[in-house]
Amino acid sequence: MKYLILLLLITTTLPLRAASAPPPLTAEQITRIQELIRKNQTSDAKVRAELKTKQLQLTKAYEDFRLDDQRAGVLQKEILGLQQRLLTNYHQLQFGLRKTVGEERFYLIKRRIDNHLKSQAVKATPKAAKKTNSQ
Repeated sequence: MKYLILLLLITTTLPLRAASAPPPLTAEQITRIQELIRKNQTSDAKVRAELKTKQLQLTKAYEDFRLDDQRAGVLQKEILGLQQRLLTNYHQLQFGLRKTVGEERFYLIKRRIDNHLKSQAVKATPKAAKKTNSQ
């Protein structure tokens, strides 16, 4: 009996969800979202490349027994600045997305964008780091 009630509740709410589907995106919204993503990816790629270089420089600085504390401090600040730029870039993407689409479309599109960005990050992760993270 419990299962029958549950089945009835599920089947009766399915048409309501389909009927309340948000309207499709306009051509202008699609173009704006594509521009936001392209701008985000271009900016992120540049910053990530610079971040990787600075992180490698800091790693090399730590490899030497005679640590150049001043140089390490400068590199740390530069790394933090680059990480802040990545966060700012992501914030701008999120702000632009909310400005472009309504709440009814926001969650679906945000999920798709986040999945895409995650897949790009996984592709950019070196194999050694992937093995370390999965263990």
